Amino acid sequence: MKFDLKYFILKNNALLIYREAIKYTYRIKDYQTRVDTQNFIRNEYEISRKEENRKRIEYMLGNARKQLNEFKQTYSLIK
Repeated sequence: MKFDLKYFILKNNALLIYREAIKYTYRIKDYQTRVDTQNFIRNEYEISRKEENRKRIEYMLGNARKQLNEFKQTYSLIK
């Protein structure tokens, strides 16, 4: 695959979402739940880390944003 600017922008967006998700987990008070959530996030990103198909990356980023927003909403209701 040709690695162009768009590809690297998508990869950067993936890192930004990943960092935001990990940072948000620190709001979870229960230690074990926090660790399990962080491990889940890391595992999901590790699985898709080597993806090179631009359309697939865009799709996964859309899902990641959606899941992060749902996680934030769910957690804010519990708090």
